[in-house]
Amino acid sequence: MNLPILTVNTSITPDINRSDKLALIQLFRGLAALIVLLYHTSTLYATNLNHSVLNNSFKFGKAGVDFFFVLSGFIIYTIHQHDLGVKDRVYYFISKRLIRIFPLYWLMLIPKLLIKTYSALTILGALFLLPHPQSPVLNVSWTLSYELFFYACFSLLIFNKSSSLKYLLLSYGGFIFLYWTSGLLLGDVPKLLHSSHSFIISYHHTEFLFGLAAAYLFSHSLLTQFRYWLLASGLVLFVTASLYTVINVNQIALEQGVDLITRSEDLKTVTENYSYLFFGIPSFLIILGSAHIDKLDKWNVPTGLLFIGNASYAIYLTHSSLINAETLLLKSIWPHNLAITVLPIMLVALLFGMLVHRYIETPILNKLNHTIKRFKVARPTL
Repeated sequence: MNLPILTVNTSITPDINRSDKLALIQLFRGLAALIVLLYHTSTLYATNLNHSVLNNSFKFGKAGVDFFFVLSGFIIYTIHQHDLGVKDRVYYFISKRLIRIFPLYWLMLIPKLLIKTYSALTILGALFLLPHPQSPVLNVSWTLSYELFFYACFSLLIFNKSSSLKYLLLSYGGFIFLYWTSGLLLGDVPKLLHSSHSFIISYHHTEFLFGLAAAYLFSHSLLTQFRYWLLASGLVLFVTASLYTVINVNQIALEQGVDLITRSEDLKTVTENYSYLFFGIPSFLIILGSAHIDKLDKWNVPTGLLFIGNASYAIYLTHSSLINAETLLLKSIWPHNLAITVLPIMLVALLFGMLVHRYIETPILNKLNHTIKRFKVARPTL
């Protein structure tokens, strides 16, 4: 989060174990998880240890989330395009999506709920991934709220494939795209609503549409002759936006007299404020080009890198809390020569996520998928 022809894991929520069909996409999925890990390593070293990791060279790492959102739209449409309008597939779709997200998420969330006191409303929101304006209990979980919203919209199309509903959802996404793009062109986001950063009009919703568009082009074998150009241009644009993010944030910090530590989190560049354009569109190109290459050319990707792609959801959920604990422990026992500790800290977090995937997540998913299959024939028909 199986493909009838293709096999890959969906977005930041893994779906299946076989990854030989869309191996190149799996590679980039794993890389996206790694750059998010790099980003949180950088920010937690700044917050907990007052240390700048390589002069904020990983500032661009949040772009991994943009890639995940586009990939989610791509995979969900690729897998479920033939379910659109088939009402009795709704329950199967929803049950499959929920078990991708919640079991492992709850396992990571509950310890945090037990070690600190929260209001009943905060606990309820955290348990069911309700959008919340404040920092979530599990800091990376805000992205899952967007995933669930996208799944809800897609399930409506499975339940009712009417043209009016499709146009309504497309109009909603189009409005958000124009709303934010006009802000870029005009120099600021217009205050059409009470908050330009509210969940309902967040530009992240448009990234799922980019993924849907890539899936449509892929399923109709469009632009296949340009697949290497698509991949190359996407990578060039993604890397360029990443470099600009790092250079620009340091430039802004120098102009404002902000120290290296503060600039790692507090300062935002145009590429971050409009990441759906600067990273979402390159992600669209990378995914479309990779999918065509996987289908036609079948690149061989090392098994270890494929495993990181499979384990990316577990890595995503676990790494931040673990790195936070590691850096706090480091602060108390060895608060010097911090530069040499960065790589070991990251490797421990990466390995831990991979172990969680292998020995916790996979057995749980296998059991739940088996349960769903047993009751599949008994699902209600509307």
